[in-house]
Amino acid sequence: MGYMNQRVRRWEDTDAISLADAKSVSGASGEGDPVEVGARGTLLLDLTVSALGADTTLTVTVKTSKDGTTWRTIAAFTAATDAGAERKSFAGCDRYARADWALANGTTTATYSVSGDAV
Repeated sequence: MGYMNQRVRRWEDTDAISLADAKSVSGASGEGDPVEVGARGTLLLDLTVSALGADTTLTVTVKTSKDGTTWRTIAAFTAATDAGAERKSFAGCDRYARADWALANGTTTATYSVSGDAV
């Protein structure tokens, strides 16, 4: 896999990753499963929300860890209030990454996925 980095005009090698495969969630919040991304420092990720409860807001936060135990937040996707997709770049990733989720308001149910490339 790879992509053309237009900023520096060169081909970048990438590894495909998934932090959540069509994950159905309910309740207030939860932690994603850790995924080892190795020395790749940037994640180019797509959040795809396929179902969202009425009047519910889904927030997906990408976290990283050097040891898989102590986590820090890199950034979050825009809070989703309807089905749709967003692509975002997350820099400063350590050896492990995960996608945590939080639901607010409404019926607090959602189905979503987070996948993309580690650069």
